[in-house]
Amino acid sequence: MNEVTESEITQLLNDEGFKFLTGDINFIEYGGKWYKTDDNEGYDIIEIINTEDIGLEGAHKYIVDLSYVYLPDLEDHNLVSALECSGYNKPAYYHTIPDLIKVECLHSYGATDHIYDISGNNLKQMIEHIIKASYSHPWIQNYKENTDNEQQP
Repeated sequence: MNEVTESEITQLLNDEGFKFLTGDINFIEYGGKWYKTDDNEGYDIIEIINTEDIGLEGAHKYIVDLSYVYLPDLEDHNLVSALECSGYNKPAYYHTIPDLIKVECLHSYGATDHIYDISGNNLKQMIEHIIKASYSHPWIQNYKENTDNEQQP
């Protein structure tokens, strides 16, 4: 197994436009999430999960997950439930909550479109693979194209 550092993974993700969303500074050991926005209020989310950290010790050390959140398509009840589960209990202020907080709450709540995941031991190769999937997965491309078409007059 090739050892990789947090800085190498961060650089790889940053080079492809992903920014750190949340997680531990030692995300290789304890997990982390990155996001990239598109032009239509959508967010690609990559999550690194160390299976040993969550008690799933087995054949593979890591799971890397790719999800998509499209804020305009959200049903209000999903957003409200996600925010409440994350400790936001003042509905009158929901409209003031920044989009990235909404995205993190929705992802943690499970109100995302799961696109792809991969498990294995070589984290760098897995990240490279999931980044390619974020660009080439037909579901993401079709979803973004349909959304673009709906927004045109």
